[in-house]
Amino acid sequence: WSKRNPNNIWNYLVQRVLEESREFVDLGGNNDYSERDFLQIVSSVCSRLNKQYVFLLLDELHFLFEKSENPSGTLASFRDFLNNSENKVALLLSDRYTRDELEKRCPSEYWAQLSLLNVGPLDLDSTSQAIEYPTHGTDVSFLSETIRRLYDVTGGYPYHVQRIAQYTLDNLYSGPWLTVLPEDVEVIIPKIIEQDTLFNSGLCRPDRIDAELAEAIAALLEWRDLCE
Repeated sequence: WSKRNPNNIWNYLVQRVLEESREFVDLGGNNDYSERDFLQIVSSVCSRLNKQYVFLLLDELHFLFEKSENPSGTLASFRDFLNNSENKVALLLSDRYTRDELEKRCPSEYWAQLSLLNVGPLDLDSTSQAIEYPTHGTDVSFLSETIRRLYDVTGGYPYHVQRIAQYTLDNLYSGPWLTVLPEDVEVIIPKIIEQDTLFNSGLCRPDRIDAELAEAIAALLEWRDLCE
């Protein structure tokens, strides 16, 4: 989100398009950008680079409803982008909430026009790529057996993969070489389990708990009580 009035998403989108297109424009001053400003810059960039459209990937879309000063208006603009190719804007939206869950937070005709693609957990190869790619050019390395253990623990759930990998690195001593061992992952597992927010934001939100999952949670809580 932009430092300049973070409640206005157009400030951020304008900034990102200019940065990715290597178009250096003075973004000084305190004036907010509007949808019209955004479309003008998109048109200018497409013309200069000989592109048909600008492609935007917006991850964690639900933050739009928490931070934007006018989320329904933004969705209306997104709908215009979809219906009018002259705007030269294509969108790919992703979120851990379902479309129906997002629609309850911000009703709009836009939702009915979206094509859905359900993305399941990562497989082992994808987990390996997600962990190793950010370490390219650094002294950090994950052994193959470490990645395998991390995958077994998370089941490929992307949010947990990211968290465990990051917490594992944070827990290591900094130095010229950092090789992550399977036992380093084991140390982090209790910290992940203790973070209720990870589960509340994903698998264990109340509106997603069915009878089978409720029984599994109850069994886990009972097991902890017995251990204590």
